[in-house]
Amino acid sequence: MINRPAKNLLRHLFAQMNITDLPAMSAHVQELISLTNSSQSTANDLAEVILKDFSLTNKVLQVANSAYYSRGVPINSVHRAITVIGFTVVRQLAMAIALFEELIKSAEMQEHLIRLLTKSFLSAMFARIHTEKKGLYVNPDEAFLCSLLYNLGEIVVAVYLPELYQEIAVKVQKGKDLDTAAKETLNNLTFIQIAKEIVLLWNFSKQIHGCLLPTPPKPKSSYDADANLKTVVIFSNHLVSLLCAGKSPKRLVFNCRRIVKIDLKESIEIFERSIEASTDISYICRKGFEMLKIQEILQHAQSFIKK
Repeated sequence: MINRPAKNLLRHLFAQMNITDLPAMSAHVQELISLTNSSQSTANDLAEVILKDFSLTNKVLQVANSAYYSRGVPINSVHRAITVIGFTVVRQLAMAIALFEELIKSAEMQEHLIRLLTKSFLSAMFARIHTEKKGLYVNPDEAFLCSLLYNLGEIVVAVYLPELYQEIAVKVQKGKDLDTAAKETLNNLTFIQIAKEIVLLWNFSKQIHGCLLPTPPKPKSSYDADANLKTVVIFSNHLVSLLCAGKSPKRLVFNCRRIVKIDLKESIEIFERSIEASTDISYICRKGFEMLKIQEILQHAQSFIKK
């Protein structure tokens, strides 16, 4: 859990920018998060919350009818979507879509935020496909959600503190690493510390909070589900970040090989599958991929295999 001094620093940081309190979410997104965290929620509960928002309903149905999830039969209701593609998947996607849309509406630098959200969604899709493909001792649904929210600290700063985020971006362009630039600009806070505080504030699950680490822990064994989840989440986000920056993830893959059980070639293959799936599912990703020039990134990533 984030310590009290860090929490006070975060409140002071927001106060400096004339923001009287830490960011809050809409009641609708809070409802979806409550459903995500509750083991007692039902398909009817989920459908009722989604149906409150016409735009969200349409987007969930678009996902259900996408090539990635479609079973060849048109899906024309939220209840049918839950039946066909699964309660957990619909719940997670609905929460992600609603949260991302709310953040984009609040942001001044929408283009930069869309890029950040796109990379987060791509990391989440990578984590899901990876865990399903390799049969790791990790729940694919938890891997998806924890990976999706791993960069929440950076996203929140980009949305609510755009001037400071710009300062960080300039320092990174001049050669400083992201953590150093963030600490210099944000009262010695890192994006991970900020994410931990926001996760507590927004009442996300313990699994999400536990995965907010700069580096993965050493697992006690290959059956250590908690450490494996953290490794997969951190690996997925770091790999996507490296590839989108045009850098080779060879060292990352080597360091995490015991848990992730894939080599560089498989990593790039799953990255490509994640792009295809995310393009099909998320309209935000389609816009983000255009901004990121994702096909150029993919071609560059594939060149690492030949070296």
